[in-house]
Amino acid sequence: RLMGWGGDLIVLDESCLVNPEVYRTKISRMLGDNKDTMIVEIGNPFTKDSHMYEHWIAPDWNQIHIGWEQGIKENRLEPVFLEEQRQMLTPTEFKVLYEADFPSDSEDTLIRYEWIEQSQKNNFEMDKPKYIAGLDVAEMGVDLTVLTICKVQDNKYEVVEVISWKKQDTMTTVNKVAGKIDKNMLINIDSTGVGKGVFDRLKELGYNAKEIKVGRAATVEKDRFINQKSQYFWSLRSAFEQNRISIPKERNLITELNYMRYEINSSGKIRIIDPSKSPDYADSLMLCFAKPETFQHLHTVLDLV
Repeated sequence: RLMGWGGDLIVLDESCLVNPEVYRTKISRMLGDNKDTMIVEIGNPFTKDSHMYEHWIAPDWNQIHIGWEQGIKENRLEPVFLEEQRQMLTPTEFKVLYEADFPSDSEDTLIRYEWIEQSQKNNFEMDKPKYIAGLDVAEMGVDLTVLTICKVQDNKYEVVEVISWKKQDTMTTVNKVAGKIDKNMLINIDSTGVGKGVFDRLKELGYNAKEIKVGRAATVEKDRFINQKSQYFWSLRSAFEQNRISIPKERNLITELNYMRYEINSSGKIRIIDPSKSPDYADSLMLCFAKPETFQHLHTVLDLV
């Protein structure tokens, strides 16, 4: 019924309960009437698995938080009733319905949002940084190829550029990458599937490309990680947890990082669980952590513009 409709102001009530597919394929299309169209999403923060949560943490959206304190201040909520509700509801229900906060990160969250928030505030001083890049090549039509470039010093990482583009042929991808890095910079490429052709061509052209196959057995702590993907993502997690990484306010990267999950399988090994949508940005950053023991063969980037 929403097909074909639009407006200057779209107000979406209880946005968190709207089916994400309906939002993506129907409601988002209602914003195309003119460039000044505004959408306002209102609702209780029931789940992080929603478009509302994506927009709540997105740097290009304006967020307004109204908790129970505002209700008391405006005499719309009685303190006695509030305490009755606090006793009646579970802590999570009270957090959602009265504190107006999304539920806390679950135990299986790979990278907690508080770590991601802090990483955006970090500003490391690096006088002699080395550079490393991670390239995740698109496998399917809706996926993106993402190139992430980090500068590294003293085991601290600063993401200096994130570039993405829709699926292109091998040579187009090679040309885009070649325009962003010099031949001495280490670039880790997921060579599974279509990434193999990109890796081969960059290697042939003399670039310092390293072939990564994340599905293979871990290279360290083989009794702890089910594969290299788990190993490298755990290194990325440690950088966030130990506050050794700085990332830009890149909406897609932030969302994907917070959506990553992990589990301990029946063999006691860590396995990474991808969200339903391919985490191209998160995978590209993860590849920057598939690094050699030292950076002695790396070279500073010549030009990132």
